[in-house]
Amino acid sequence: MNYGPDGNIYESSEGNFYSINPNTGAGSLIGSFGNGVQLQSIVEADGKLYGFDGNAMYSVNLSTGAATFVQDTPVGVGNFDAETPGAPISSTPEPASAVGLVICLALIAAQFRRRRHVN
Repeated sequence: MNYGPDGNIYESSEGNFYSINPNTGAGSLIGSFGNGVQLQSIVEADGKLYGFDGNAMYSVNLSTGAATFVQDTPVGVGNFDAETPGAPISSTPEPASAVGLVICLALIAAQFRRRRHVN
């Protein structure tokens, strides 16, 4: 799910494009992506929506739901949704994970330092 430039939430499911009103939660089918395209994630950039199927990037028409091929992407790019079966795992940790690791290591080091001074 992603917010579009118009403030609505957009979602893809089984080759279809939906709009969800954030105030009411009501969903509406906009249309099919066409050509058998199954977009796994949708992102907003520069006032436009783009979708990814794991191998290619498409622009998505907000009025019709039609997906237009933009370019090929490296394998696995665009699988942002952790709920997508078979989505690749990124080897780059999120900033929050890196901060948590640093904090844990600092606490472990402080514990060792403390034990060394006590003995």
